[in-house]
Amino acid sequence: IMKYYLYEISKSFDKRGYFYFISFMLMASTFLPLVTNNVRFITNELWWSIIWLFSLIVFKPQVFQNKLILFVILYGVIFILILLNTLWVNVDDWNKKQITEEWYEILVAVSVLTYFRIEQDYFRFAKLVKWTMIFIFITAVLSIVVSLMDPMYVRNLTGITAYKLNSEVETILSYRKYGGGDYSFASGLVCLFPILIYYFKNNHECIIKKQYVLIFAIVCFFALLRIQIFANILISSFIIAFSILGTKNLKRNIFISSFVLVVILCIPMQFYTDIMIYASTWFPSNSEIHFKLIETTKFLLGNYGGSDITTRADRYPLLLKAFIANPLLGHFISGRTSDISLGAHLYWMNKLAVYGLLGAIPFFYIIYNFIKGSLKYFDKEFTFYFLLSTFSIVALGLMKALMGRETWYAFFIIAPGLYYLPILRKRDKQYSNTSQNGINLQ
Repeated sequence: IMKYYLYEISKSFDKRGYFYFISFMLMASTFLPLVTNNVRFITNELWWSIIWLFSLIVFKPQVFQNKLILFVILYGVIFILILLNTLWVNVDDWNKKQITEEWYEILVAVSVLTYFRIEQDYFRFAKLVKWTMIFIFITAVLSIVVSLMDPMYVRNLTGITAYKLNSEVETILSYRKYGGGDYSFASGLVCLFPILIYYFKNNHECIIKKQYVLIFAIVCFFALLRIQIFANILISSFIIAFSILGTKNLKRNIFISSFVLVVILCIPMQFYTDIMIYASTWFPSNSEIHFKLIETTKFLLGNYGGSDITTRADRYPLLLKAFIANPLLGHFISGRTSDISLGAHLYWMNKLAVYGLLGAIPFFYIIYNFIKGSLKYFDKEFTFYFLLSTFSIVALGLMKALMGRETWYAFFIIAPGLYYLPILRKRDKQYSNTSQNGINLQ
């Protein structure tokens, strides 16, 4: 009798609806900190990610037969479990913790993307991405609100370990309840702009009207300005400019861009520094953006001594020296434990310096395999903007540390998932497994 009831339950169990619900809660617990930070007993992201992975093992083990998933798992077993406890036992605690969390976040993110592709449940995938974008918009607005209370709240949260007084720590943490985004959220925003511009230009394919797409993009960019992480603002500005040029008349745009670049290089540096000094007056004198603009001006004029930009630029030679000392196995092999922790701010170079080619190349392959594997799902027009989206995160890693599930979920789930939004124009669920409006669902 028990077997009969279990069989009947399994027949009526809506696996697709179940996985959609779990993935929805996973995205909500990641991109909606207003709820997460105030109702944690039902929105703990760690628990939802564990439930997600366990559910895949039980109900959809085929996901773990995917080539990319298998490689991510193999990378974790060999690199995280074995090599970090043997070959790289001398790696500092910060780098060990960072790469372990990063692997877990990427595993969850890639498994979400892989599940929807294997299941070909593109209708629910599109709904998941739509709701996630709503969460991102809410958090962007709240980031602006919280920044009005404390313009430095994100930077203070990022460097909270530097504060010794409990009262200072409590004050900084108290802002989390208002639901503003953090460092990882700001990084995740960067890769959204190219695809937002794609839907602004191709609004006939989007479920959101052109004016609302524009409002969304402006709010997100203004949130970056208020969060005050200079590298994010800089990369976003360049990526937005390239996205606006688009794919039409690409050869002409490349020629114009090259011509403009030559003109820019011919203009005296004093002209640009004057512009930056003027632009710095748009921001409060005690703001991080004002400070970075002035520091960049000093750097460009050759006043290197004591410049914050110089301090960061000096980390590249430090990391390069560490990498050259042992390019295959990394800096911390054979007891080399001198402090290069400041290099963590330069994500890609830090990986090469700490783990060498042996540790860095497998991770680079995960990124490469994800991008290459995704392109076969997209049409030519979307491919251009998707590549700009992924490039924005790669470029950001040349200047800053990449960390946090918001960054990797935006990179591995939201950016490719935005391609399927046009399916929502067809409300009938029969389109969840078929090709509609020129979208390749193979």
